[in-house]
Amino acid sequence: MKKQKEAVLTVRKCQRNWDESKSIPQEHIDHLIYLATNCPSKQDEIRFGLCVVTNSEIRKIIYDDYIWGSHRFGNDAGRNTQMGAQALFIFAKVNPSDFEHDTIGITVSDVVSNDFDYRSDINFDRDIGISMGIVSFAAAQLGYKTGFNTNLYYNKYSGEDWRNLLGIKDVSWDPQVILGIGHPDESLAWFQSRDIEYLQADPREENLDYENTLNQYKGIRKKWTDIDIREFGPLSHDTKENPIPKGIPLKIIV
Repeated sequence: MKKQKEAVLTVRKCQRNWDESKSIPQEHIDHLIYLATNCPSKQDEIRFGLCVVTNSEIRKIIYDDYIWGSHRFGNDAGRNTQMGAQALFIFAKVNPSDFEHDTIGITVSDVVSNDFDYRSDINFDRDIGISMGIVSFAAAQLGYKTGFNTNLYYNKYSGEDWRNLLGIKDVSWDPQVILGIGHPDESLAWFQSRDIEYLQADPREENLDYENTLNQYKGIRKKWTDIDIREFGPLSHDTKENPIPKGIPLKIIV
């Protein structure tokens, strides 16, 4: 039980740096894939797709230009450095296995269709959350650090761009969230990164007051000049080392 408590506290820390000299044994990758693809889901249905990237060249492309969006001052976008991990578990929406939702013998109406789409989105979030939770927890027990990221579209890349990069043919496959797993850079604290490059919107970009992505131009790369090491949150760590109680409302009935 002590080891499980240590593992869940490890997962609470979003790892922001990595030791690229180390790798993850294929046996561990295969084990984590098994957990991810055999986890429980609503009605045991298939509602998400998974792409696991350990290839260093593909990971470098993703890290370099696909995961901007972590702001320091509000008008800049640094990288989400948790995505520099040795293994990336990319979770995507797909057509769910109950997509033909007239199997109970009813005539599908617009109301039923709209309600199905709404519930399908909710169930996707639940199912993917269960899978990511199990995988990250298991990874921590194996001695790895983890980091989650949902900033996949800030720099104008579309689902089609992601599919082309990853060689995925299914047009319904739409990446939504990534779990990074790997070995930390022991010379830094978990919340620190030496990556100080950021992206600034091109002056020609429009609707920045209303949009949270760059829709027209790729942006301009710069580096922060006031820091050598960037530090991240979250606020739930008073010393940024020891997680404090989250304060989740709890009632126990015995």
